[in-house]
Amino acid sequence: MKPAVFLAKNTTLVDRSSEGGCLRLAPGAVDACLLLAGLGYELVVVGAEPAVARGALPPGVLEAVSAHLDDLFLTHGFRLAGSYWCPHDPQGSVADYAFACDCRRPAPGLIRAAARDHELDLSRSWAIGNDMDDIEAGLRAGCSTVWIGDPADDPVEHSLADLTARDLLDAAARIMRAREGRSGGRSYPMLDAY
Repeated sequence: MKPAVFLAKNTTLVDRSSEGGCLRLAPGAVDACLLLAGLGYELVVVGAEPAVARGALPPGVLEAVSAHLDDLFLTHGFRLAGSYWCPHDPQGSVADYAFACDCRRPAPGLIRAAARDHELDLSRSWAIGNDMDDIEAGLRAGCSTVWIGDPADDPVEHSLADLTARDLLDAAARIMRAREGRSGGRSYPMLDAY
């Protein structure tokens, strides 16, 4: 059983400015993923895409996004273990996707599906995201968690997370330090040097 890092796509892994256009990895994301892969973690993208249930995106676009992310990772010399999407929204207008499910965050269904598919050890894995639903899904799945953001902006949002970080590279550095038994925790401001 291998450990993994579950990465929320929007604003954690993918540059916010690339939404609606060509996907680009966020600043520092390549170095973060290389560090995490070098530590032996499988990298898995998990994401909520309720726009499918709302009729704003066709379901097939998620396969295209997965393929594009695979290509982005390969371009930078590492591999993405998989991409898992929740296209559901109980308030949606597309009947095939307009229902409650066990994969819509904060439910842990996506993480658990990836763990089954790739024989992942959730007790040694991390979930990284920028909202409480990402953190709660990770905790429910049995993972350690890293919340990305500034606690000064939202002091409640990060309160359940094991670690806080300013971005994905900072999160990777904190995971490395926590794994080595050094302080990785809730101190702020964030690390100035990796």
